[in-house]
Amino acid sequence: VKKVIRGVSDQLLEYINFDDMVRNPNQMFERDKHTNNSGYLKLFGETFNQELNFFKAEANLPQFALTKVWTVNYKKGDMHGPHNHAGSGYSGILYFNYDEDEHTPTHFVYPLNDPIHDQTMISKPSAFEGLMLIVPSNILHYTKPNYSDKDRTIIGFDIKFNF
Repeated sequence: VKKVIRGVSDQLLEYINFDDMVRNPNQMFERDKHTNNSGYLKLFGETFNQELNFFKAEANLPQFALTKVWTVNYKKGDMHGPHNHAGSGYSGILYFNYDEDEHTPTHFVYPLNDPIHDQTMISKPSAFEGLMLIVPSNILHYTKPNYSDKDRTIIGFDIKFNF
C-alpha cells in the first residue's frame, strides 16, 4: 500500500533524538530501534492513525497492532544490506528526510523469479519525502549506499496481526 503524507508532524520530529542513534559494528547506518524504547510509538500511531486505518481497510484486516517504530539515518556512504523484518505481519517505511534528486529508494526483492527470463526481480518505488509504503514483513529489501552529502532518513515501523 502506498500513501502520501503531507507535512510530517513537528511533534513527531521532537521525539526523534538523533544523538541517540547507534551504529553497531555490523551495520552501515545509524538507528534508534533499540534505544528509543518505543518512545514515539504512541505518537506515531496517533499522528498517522488515518493512514494506518486506510491500510487496515485496504488489506482487509479486522485488527492489527503497531508494535515498533524507529528511525534510521544514512550518512554519506551508509547503506542497509538485504534483510526482512519477520515471517508474518507488515512493515512500513516513511521517507522522512529524503531528496529524490540525491537519494535512492529502498529496493524490494520479489520472492519469485521473473517467470519468462528466470531472473531475480527487484522493484524500487519512485520515492519522495512524505511517501509511506507498507509491505509484507517477509519481503527482502535493501538500500544502496548514500552518495549524497545530505543525510537520508526514514522512519520504519512494524505491524502485527491482532486477531
